[in-house]
Amino acid sequence: MVPASPVSLGEGITEVVGMMMALCIITADICRYGKYRWSGPVAWSAAMMLQVVLLVGASIFTLSTCESDVPGVLLAAGLGLCSFFMVVLGQWSTNQSNIYCSSLAVSMLLPIKRKNIVLILGVFGVGMAGLIASIWGNAMEPFQKFIGLVGTIMPAIAGVVIADFYLMCPYLGKVKVEDRYTSHPGMKLAKVNWLGWLAMGLGTVVGGFVIDFGIPAVNTLMLSLTVYSVLFIACDKLNIPTGLGEHTVTETGE
Repeated sequence: MVPASPVSLGEGITEVVGMMMALCIITADICRYGKYRWSGPVAWSAAMMLQVVLLVGASIFTLSTCESDVPGVLLAAGLGLCSFFMVVLGQWSTNQSNIYCSSLAVSMLLPIKRKNIVLILGVFGVGMAGLIASIWGNAMEPFQKFIGLVGTIMPAIAGVVIADFYLMCPYLGKVKVEDRYTSHPGMKLAKVNWLGWLAMGLGTVVGGFVIDFGIPAVNTLMLSLTVYSVLFIACDKLNIPTGLGEHTVTETGE
């Protein structure tokens, strides 16, 4: 099988690494009520190892049927009902986590009730999916472009998180892991970390679109990590606050 327009190795790595980083970033939202600190990483690592088995199996079926996606493979094998249930249940299980994490993030920025945010995001997502399907049908091109964009942006976000947690917290004196990102109901936090947004934006644009060598996912991660660390220290030395606005932690930890 030779795709009509194969992607480069760097683009393929960016798509895979970017999606894995997206999962890493939202793991904290999903596992924040875990009893033990290690439960989230262990569950995530186990899921990733099992996913490799699923991907290898899907690859074998894809090569055997010459179809480019799993629903097409099942249809080619005469398993149309299985294809239908896989799409419905797969999207349901995946997007319930997506809408939970996205509504959690939006609720911290906008004074809107979570249930209304979920409704708005759900309608918006379905509308966008319908619009894309009406233009491109079942073509994979728009999905691949979206995954490539996610794979470029997410590593930049991960770079900021890594720099803030593993480098800047010790720099500020919070050496113990359990002392980092601690919060309690009623605690006042900055609503927006403008420095994080700036580092993420610069890392994404320069590492993903300006630099034309290397792997975009690695470029954006390293650039955002470096920019955030350097500017954070500079702001600390100059007594420039890196946060804007104020957010009060609720009883549920949000």
